Amino acid sequence: EAPDAGKLGLAVRPLTSDERRQLGVDGVFVEKASGAAAEAGIHSGDVILALNGEQISSIAQLRKLADKAKGKVALLVQREDSRLFIPIKVG
Repeated sequence: EAPDAGKLGLAVRPLTSDERRQLGVDGVFVEKASGAAAEAGIHSGDVILALNGEQISSIAQLRKLADKAKGKVALLVQREDSRLFIPIKVG
């Protein structure tokens, strides 16, 4: 079971070194999206690169930034070959 990234409704895991090399980015891999994240359009397989403009390199960092956020957060995600900004309402 992947650790849950708090109130975003995301189950995420760190990228493997192969994935990092392949994608050319650092971030966290979305195993499962539910709740607010799923409603906003986050999919499993997405890679979260940044939250509110701050680069994400660990699950702990994602959780800390998400926990501090009020109202809405903007996630920068990589999905296949494209990067998308996805706004999510948080508690």
